[in-house]
Amino acid sequence: MGTTFMLNLREKRKKTELLKELENIKVEVSPLEEKRRELDKLAMKNSTLRTWLALGFMSIQFGILMRLTFWEFSWDIVEPVTYFVGSATAIGFYAYYCATNQDYTNTSVSERQYLKHFYKNAEKLKFDVQKYNKLKDEIEEIELYLKSLKIPNQKTK
Repeated sequence: MGTTFMLNLREKRKKTELLKELENIKVEVSPLEEKRRELDKLAMKNSTLRTWLALGFMSIQFGILMRLTFWEFSWDIVEPVTYFVGSATAIGFYAYYCATNQDYTNTSVSERQYLKHFYKNAEKLKFDVQKYNKLKDEIEEIELYLKSLKIPNQKTK
């Protein structure tokens, strides 16, 4: 009985210490959270803008090829142009793959642009990403450890 009581007492002390440490880390991370949200907005805005610009470019390209096909020339003349435009697009996608080792999908390109601008803006605003990540990892570790502690007088099934 005495040993169990001592273990519960140690666990309570450990829990109290961890809760204090957790509170201190949360106080330290709160100003960083605000900066991260700001950086997140900037990076998302830039990524979304680039997505819309790409759509605009593709629409203009489509319109030009359509105009050339139906008003200026005929399909027989524009067909080789569209072939080379399509080939150049495929070469561009392959170049992207060679440079990044990622398939060219809308999600991967958007995430890449987001991260690129997030880190670029973080550097400008002097946001320490490694410190922020370290603090968030510590919070997660402490919370997991607190969940794993046995709560005294609680029956387990």
